[in-house]
Amino acid sequence: MYFTRLLDLDFKGWRTRSVDTGGAEVDVIVEGARFIFSRWQIQAKNTSSVRLGDVAKEVGLALTFIYSNVVMIVTTGNFTQDAHSYANHVMKTSSLNVILIGGAELKRIGQDPTEVATILNDKAERAMRIKERSDYFVAQ
Repeated sequence: MYFTRLLDLDFKGWRTRSVDTGGAEVDVIVEGARFIFSRWQIQAKNTSSVRLGDVAKEVGLALTFIYSNVVMIVTTGNFTQDAHSYANHVMKTSSLNVILIGGAELKRIGQDPTEVATILNDKAERAMRIKERSDYFVAQ
């Protein structure tokens, strides 16, 4: 994944499939140490539709075998509404970040690889709103 290098993420491995992951597959594992350590689990899907079950499988792997901070699923197609809702729920109720990149965004990155930064910044701001926990903080 070319754009992971643009993000200064280090390649760690391809397509992990073993007894350790319950036979499940992850396309790419990358890690970075900008400000904090992060492990990204990236799954690429060349399908017209990515469903809740596809996202749930990756989240399960992240939480039980790979111990990722970020699950990124990239598709040439689209994500169902249930897949988006589930990703939002996971982000709201855990420290995990779930990034869904659909076909239109992938096309933008293909036309201009630096667009990955804009797209990921937008998704990070959205995740920050989803994860907002103002009930734990006292305003000064």
